[in-house]
Amino acid sequence: MSRWPTTKNGLAIPPVELGYETIERVRGRTTNHHTYWTGSWYRQEHHTQLFRGLITHVNTLNRQEHAELHDRYSPPKHPKVDAMIDVLDGYIEQHGQLDIVRERKTNELYRVSPASWENIRKRVRP
Repeated sequence: MSRWPTTKNGLAIPPVELGYETIERVRGRTTNHHTYWTGSWYRQEHHTQLFRGLITHVNTLNRQEHAELHDRYSPPKHPKVDAMIDVLDGYIEQHGQLDIVRERKTNELYRVSPASWENIRKRVRP
């Protein structure tokens, strides 16, 4: 098993760049792949939860292909705090809010406003 590849600044390469196809969600046939797994690594602080759940970090994959992905790769290393903050800042700058995939079964998006993000960001320990 090899480690999930990352860029020079420690961010994970998206699954589509490794040949995995993202598809439309079909109940029972697809699952969500979080580019940054294992979930427990990202539950300690609010900014890491947002980073992991950012819509660009959650991909719908065929259930079997998703299982094979996890058999083939171990999780990417946890990115540095600065890299996570830069990604979240960049997303909010482009989209005006953070679009986060809800962890529960609904897979709905919830939005984090710039003001809410600033309050969360102030509590981040470098």
